[in-house]
Amino acid sequence: WQIGHEIRFRNFGKLYSESSIDSFYQNNFLNQSVTNDSVWYQRWNNKFFVQWDGFLKAAKQPKIKTSFAIASGYDYLDYKLDSIQLHNEGMLSQKRNRYSECSIVFSRADFKISAYARNSFVDNENNNLPRNNNYSMKVGFRGEGSNMGAILYFEEELEKSRQNIIDRFYYSNHFIWFNQFPSEEVNRYSVGISDIGRRYFLSGEWSNAKNYFYNTESAVPAYYDKTFNYYSVMAQGNLKWRSWHLDNKIIWQKSENDNVLHLPEWRTGHSLYIEKLFFKKALIARIGTDVTYTSSYYA
Repeated sequence: WQIGHEIRFRNFGKLYSESSIDSFYQNNFLNQSVTNDSVWYQRWNNKFFVQWDGFLKAAKQPKIKTSFAIASGYDYLDYKLDSIQLHNEGMLSQKRNRYSECSIVFSRADFKISAYARNSFVDNENNNLPRNNNYSMKVGFRGEGSNMGAILYFEEELEKSRQNIIDRFYYSNHFIWFNQFPSEEVNRYSVGISDIGRRYFLSGEWSNAKNYFYNTESAVPAYYDKTFNYYSVMAQGNLKWRSWHLDNKIIWQKSENDNVLHLPEWRTGHSLYIEKLFFKKALIARIGTDVTYTSSYYA
């Protein structure tokens, strides 16, 4: 049994000021003599977890290694900008987001099953913290008495999150926005199969997005209030002959709305190299070349 407590802290901010004499903005914003931007936030994560590792023994069957863990905690956000208006409207109050996690793993010499789930509980809809609900399951098996085998997996990820705090509230003497965007919702479903050594891999992913967040051509935050899909398929094959390696990866992807999500339709990567071990296999040296290709798209 393991019982633990984990605390994380992050302090993030931007403080910027310059005069108009040598300012980057001097020819763009003639009504201001000084540029001031200030955005800060602090984020705490407080997590408690319990984990059990052991073995399950069935009659006339090999032992099954088992791991089970549960956790619960909360994210805590405190942020501020150089704006009295935001303080008066209560937009800068501290926010808290509670969540719970659960994972379980069963493994034996010839198979492995793992599952993971995370669920978030938001105090109210105006909470500015990300809300992520993730669910995944993986299944793998290996033929007995042989190195041949395969790993099959299916993953489902349900994510509901707020945009970055700077994209929602920003105050400076040049750029000001107070965006009350709805939560972005993305459902991702992926399936795949690979050999045990992961030399060959084939996978596909389908994503469904609602209230998708993006930046316009003028770099202003915006969101798309309709639902659209985007897809991807990846094939990977790594070949080996003696000390020579040829690794290949091909990805096809497509977005139903190119005005919101810009994706290249094709991406490929190829690596040809020779690999040597030195100093009783303590040092690995690889010498070769990489070739990549990305089809044209509006970035």
